[in-house]
Amino acid sequence: AKAFASSLQQLHATIEGTRPFFVRCVKPNDRQEAKRWNGALALSQLRYMGLLQVVEARKRGYPRRYDFEAFARRYGPLVHGGGDGLRICGDEASND
Repeated sequence: AKAFASSLQQLHATIEGTRPFFVRCVKPNDRQEAKRWNGALALSQLRYMGLLQVVEARKRGYPRRYDFEAFARRYGPLVHGGGDGLRICGDEASND
C-alpha cells in the first residue's frame, strides 16, 4: 500500500508540473499483476487510442495545439467573409 501511495504521489507531482491536454491510462497486463509488463497489450491500447498517430504527427512538424485565439490570428488571413458566409481562400465555390 505504501508503494502504491508513493507511486501515485510521484505521478501527481509529474502531472502538476506539466500542462497535459489529457491523461490516458494503459493497462500493463491482463492479470492485474504487479511488475508485469505485456508490451503487445500496451501497444494495442496505444494504437486503439490513436496516440501513435499523435506522436507521428508531432514528429513530422505539427507539435502544437493552438487555442482558438492563437489559431485565428495565425490562420485568419486564409479566410474571407465572416459569420455564415465563411469561405476558404481557393475554394471553388467562392465568388470573390
